Amino acid sequence: MEETEPPVEETPELEEEPDEESVLAAYRQAVEACRWFYAESMPCDPESGREVDGRVYYRVEYSGIHTMDGLRGYLKSLFSDELVDGLLAAGQEQYVE
Repeated sequence: MEETEPPVEETPELEEEPDEESVLAAYRQAVEACRWFYAESMPCDPESGREVDGRVYYRVEYSGIHTMDGLRGYLKSLFSDELVDGLLAAGQEQYVE
């Protein structure tokens, strides 16, 4: 009988650890996004006010976010689905399509 060598298990490549500046940048983005729901609104065009059901809403001016789907996608790049759902529920009257 021939001897066979045991199969070699490939180890997955490890991702490099993020550097300190990357971690701080991600933290700053997360803090900014949370502030949009609990401290202040997203940057907006003060000239774009439109009344809907007795509330005045303004067009958001934030690069890459033009719709609620865009906002959800941005938040999902920062947080878990569960946290995103909670943030959007908290801001359901604050942000509308």
